[in-house]
Amino acid sequence: LTLTAALACEPIRLLQQRYVMTESFGSLLFVASVAAWLAYVDRPRIRWLAAAQLAGLLAVSLRFAFLPAYLGLMILAPALAHLRFPEDAARGDAGSTGSLSSRAWRAGVALVASVAFAAGGFGLYKHVHTRLSGHSAPIFGYDGFFLLGVASPLVTPDLTDDPGLRAVLAEPRRHAADDPIFGRACEIFGEGGLIRRMAALAPGLSDPNRAAGQLARAAIAREPFSFLKLGIANV
Repeated sequence: LTLTAALACEPIRLLQQRYVMTESFGSLLFVASVAAWLAYVDRPRIRWLAAAQLAGLLAVSLRFAFLPAYLGLMILAPALAHLRFPEDAARGDAGSTGSLSSRAWRAGVALVASVAFAAGGFGLYKHVHTRLSGHSAPIFGYDGFFLLGVASPLVTPDLTDDPGLRAVLAEPRRHAADDPIFGRACEIFGEGGLIRRMAALAPGLSDPNRAAGQLARAAIAREPFSFLKLGIANV
């Protein structure tokens, strides 16, 4: 943690990351979360579970890319803490003693507690995010726009009955058509991209972000293997 904090505040790194970007503090929080999970696996205590969940949630709020690791540790750590072989029974570690059935029961209870912490944390995060940004969404305010940009090569006009959206979708993808991999980011952020053109219809749409998410999910459901191929192409 000390080394991570020093690297996060190192002057050249701060300059490279435009002085202070979310990666710097987000990385520190993620390492703190992993350290707390390791402490919980070593000695299962509710304080370590709460600390790991809090640090992990804050890390995800700064860097959404940490979400898969956060969800994986949330499930894996309680199982490791209680289902590992009882080699530490001599020191009285409650997490590693008892029969297999009793340890499985404790692991189940710990998993439920971990999921409850996560659900409560994400609920609080959504409430705070909605109040500060004015956008109500499961994780962040423009989730539908981002998903539509990622799936933009698969979206066609026949997926909607809205005439304005059909007109937008009928136009060529100015970025994704040239580069199906990196061009999708330009469809999200670039001038003249699909998201900018769709957002221009905001007065005619009650919730453009939600409409974008519905379009993207419909396209993915219609062509799941094509969407999988897009993901593999990014690797």
